Amino acid sequence: MAENPQGHDDGGFISHESRDVVLPDLDRYSALNPSATRDDLRRRVDEILEFPTKAKLRSPDDVLAKNMDVVYALIEDEAVLLNMQKGDYFTLNRVGTAIWDLIDGQAPLSTICAAICGRFEVTEEEAWEDLSALVDQLMKEELILEPKG
Repeated sequence: MAENPQGHDDGGFISHESRDVVLPDLDRYSALNPSATRDDLRRRVDEILEFPTKAKLRSPDDVLAKNMDVVYALIEDEAVLLNMQKGDYFTLNRVGTAIWDLIDGQAPLSTICAAICGRFEVTEEEAWEDLSALVDQLMKEELILEPKG
């Protein structure tokens, strides 16, 4: 039976707990129309954060591996990751944890995407978009790497 990723999670796949949160002055932005499209919302986020939020396009054939300097533990349905070199820790919700478990240095992203579609009630497009965004964030934080050789 497929799981519903909308459960108790109200955040993204990954949350970074060791940095201060810096918020822009939101008063300088006009309110969005309640019927704003997803593209309108993305443009607003880009404008506020002043950087593009689109995930890097990855190939379905890309293979990624966990950084050996990262230790992790499962707590209920979530993973806590600790980058031993940087001292930063992160938490993944159950969908992010499922993706983390599937990143093994051998499975291509297409296989991971198909597994997420089979386990959770998401379309392939939604799974690919979320997988790409999580992979970009994990790579940015050096929690996963492209395997050598």
